[in-house]
Amino acid sequence: MNYIFEPISKKSRCNLFADFLIQKLGVCTNSIFYVTDHKNFYVINGVTESKDIINLNEISEEFNKRYKNFFSPITHTIDLINYSVKIEPKERFTSYLFLPSDNISFHPQLIQKYKETVGSYYHDGHRVLEYHQSDTPVSSSFPHGFSLKQGRLLNYYAKHVGYNISRMLIGVNFSIELIDSHVNPIGYVNLDGTLDDESLKSYLLDSFDFNYEKLINKIESEDLSNEVLDPLNDFNFLKENVKLDVFI
Repeated sequence: MNYIFEPISKKSRCNLFADFLIQKLGVCTNSIFYVTDHKNFYVINGVTESKDIINLNEISEEFNKRYKNFFSPITHTIDLINYSVKIEPKERFTSYLFLPSDNISFHPQLIQKYKETVGSYYHDGHRVLEYHQSDTPVSSSFPHGFSLKQGRLLNYYAKHVGYNISRMLIGVNFSIELIDSHVNPIGYVNLDGTLDDESLKSYLLDSFDFNYEKLINKIESEDLSNEVLDPLNDFNFLKENVKLDVFI
């Protein structure tokens, strides 16, 4: 199960910094970064096809200024990034989606519990809740720190489909793959058992264009930090309605 992390948590800071690095190099650059908080310093592991060397001191300063209302500053980093590394795009991705939900990556009961226990937090003027944090090392996790071709875009497209079919199903385990720059659904498991896998797959192919490149253009204009700072919501373009064919 995916867990929801408060925007001011150590986990959120690692995820946010990992995405900050991704957007510096470009979301289409084949890159994977893991950021680990060791309390007194941060370790940045990663591989990228880019030849452009990241200046972590400069990026840390920029990050600290931008998110000073959320976190204490990042002052010490250890750079373990490998550059000019050939990385094969991830061509298959499996995602469990909860339907319907404010954010279909999370179980509705988890979202409700989060709303009840967190209540409010700093985002667009809301206040930050004070709480204690563990000293245990914490690392960023997928999709944060992953560029689009490392499974992130396939995850987004799976969610785009999920939002549109949420009125039909209560949940799906969705497998999706990339073939020649187009996305292809290769398996759905419908939790209520009313639709068989092949019928649903055929229906989806008739209803969605599964255009990989078109989705990239929309993501490039988004600020990835919103996924971390406003975890209950999702990008609007993922929730855009498509005209669904009538399912018989």
